[in-house]
Amino acid sequence: MSQYDPVDLAGNMTTERELRVAKVRPEDGIGVALHKLGEHRAQEQEKLIRESYGPEPVVVGIPILDTRTQYEKDRDSARLQNGVRMAVILLMVGVLFWVLNSTIGNNIRGMDFYGVKDSYTLYPNALKSSGYSDYYAGRADSETAFAKQSALDFATKYGSLFKPGTPFERMFDSCKGKFSCTDVSLAAVLNIQRYALKPQSLLNDMCTLEVSAVAKRAQTSYAGPLDARFVPSKVSTSNMCVTTNPSQVQAVATPLNTRYKLYEAGYLLLVPLVAFLVLVSLVPKAQYPVKGG
Repeated sequence: MSQYDPVDLAGNMTTERELRVAKVRPEDGIGVALHKLGEHRAQEQEKLIRESYGPEPVVVGIPILDTRTQYEKDRDSARLQNGVRMAVILLMVGVLFWVLNSTIGNNIRGMDFYGVKDSYTLYPNALKSSGYSDYYAGRADSETAFAKQSALDFATKYGSLFKPGTPFERMFDSCKGKFSCTDVSLAAVLNIQRYALKPQSLLNDMCTLEVSAVAKRAQTSYAGPLDARFVPSKVSTSNMCVTTNPSQVQAVATPLNTRYKLYEAGYLLLVPLVAFLVLVSLVPKAQYPVKGG
């Protein structure tokens, strides 16, 4: 019997050769043989289909032709160069603005009464709460020397609020275990309150003196009073001095803030603008081609 003679495999006509190519073995059952034969015929069918259509076409990129004229190429090149030139100039001006804003701008915004409208608050060290902290405790000579210096500094600043001959060194009486024996605080001030010209308003008078000193340091042209009151803090050791008269604060703050705004405009706007104009004039600009030239 030839290997090409037909063979009936459960109703499916085939040949011995096809069964051998499909790897059907004599010991395979009907189900296995039919499965292998089916897979073989499916692969053969797919192969015939591919061969009938020939090899898959290879996609080759089509080069994009630059149809621009030489004039257009030169013009576009000049535009690109000038765009990069402007971007670099703006970057340099931006860096200059950032540097000025981080240095001079911060200094201006940190000036006394900057942004103040009708109320001003400060936190004097001499009126801080008397939380005990004494670096020189246990060193008698150093403690005495620094206590004397602190009393002298306090008398120099607030002496006008006290009677002549006030024993300022008494402010540190009974300090040990209660408050610092070298740093002036609210407890120390209260120790000598009875020597004040106006004991009942001493703390408010100290606040007024503090705020007036700040206004004087700000070089304001305002020469009138600047009243303030003592406000104890409920959440921290830093007690406050708060102004009480909005019109007085406005008289001080309004001209100062006008001056501050002029400073900011000059340093943060005018200087970068001048730098921009200088760079635009100094950095060479790419020349555009002449059409037909």
